[in-house]
Amino acid sequence: MNFVRLLSDHAPLGWKFYGNPLPLWIAFIVGAALLYIALLWLRRISAARVRVIAALTGERRVVLTIGVNYDITYAKLEKIQSTVREIIGRIHEARFDRAHFKHFGDSSLDFEIAYFVKWTSFRSYMDVQHAVNLAIFKRFVEDKIEFASASNDLNVHLPDGRSSSGERAPIEIESSMKSVRSRPAARRSG
Repeated sequence: MNFVRLLSDHAPLGWKFYGNPLPLWIAFIVGAALLYIALLWLRRISAARVRVIAALTGERRVVLTIGVNYDITYAKLEKIQSTVREIIGRIHEARFDRAHFKHFGDSSLDFEIAYFVKWTSFRSYMDVQHAVNLAIFKRFVEDKIEFASASNDLNVHLPDGRSSSGERAPIEIESSMKSVRSRPAARRSG
């Protein structure tokens, strides 16, 4: 059975236009409006459920990403997970969840750390996050683990064929530099 005919056959008075079935565009608008109302209702219910769960548990989950330099040793890299577990375990208002070597970044080896904070207020949450960050930083300095920073290396080849690092330039570059030096200077017309 056609949806439009079903709506028009069982519609209240005024929905039929001179005996014709309800136009398709009106049926579409009514269906879209009902779908929109249902989606808003589901969104409100799910948001309320999340707030209730957070209120019942009294905790808030924190996810922290840390990047370390590529020149780290394997032993230090392997030790990071247990170090972070120990640091977060010492903080009374925090509960450790997990720490994993997540992926190889462009300029860093990235770890993802997750922990829970006992939620009383936003200020207490930030105080715990501050304490965790400082403790991780202090421990990494003690263990000589360097945080990564995005950087790009630029090697400049000097006219005498050496690079800025003191190495000789490849033969192709030297020959192209000689050909540039041998060309006469271009005159400007003006």
